[in-house]
Amino acid sequence: MTWHRMDAELDTGAILAQTTVPIEDDETTIEQMGPKMIQASLGLLPKVFERLEAGDPGDPQATEGVSWAGEFEEDYASVDWSQPAREIHNQVRAWHLTFGLGNVPGPIAELDGERVKLLRTSLTDPGNGARPVDCGDGRLWIVESEPAE
Repeated sequence: MTWHRMDAELDTGAILAQTTVPIEDDETTIEQMGPKMIQASLGLLPKVFERLEAGDPGDPQATEGVSWAGEFEEDYASVDWSQPAREIHNQVRAWHLTFGLGNVPGPIAELDGERVKLLRTSLTDPGNGARPVDCGDGRLWIVESEPAE
């Protein structure tokens, strides 16, 4: 989580305060991750206000080795079952956090000859009829999916 000064470019302003928030394997939605992200962000505000009041310009962001990721493209839209289960799980979580606002639908997988959009997966069997799928290094469970358009 980062508070930074605004400037002319997107997400390039000087940093006023920053912290990390662990995201657990079973956290797949903003409803699960959001509360602790908000709590961490709000916990930084006293430091942010102190620096602003002191006229502190903030710490410059690194420019070496950074890039703007942009929206997900076709190359990240298809699920490749030969990949490790964690990679696919993270791909599904990342797409979920785009809130369907990208130009490309994803993640799309083929299951039993049908194209489906994966909405939620798990690295462990959550029960409740979740569907196990063999991946490159083990199993992944599909918790929620819908037909792909």
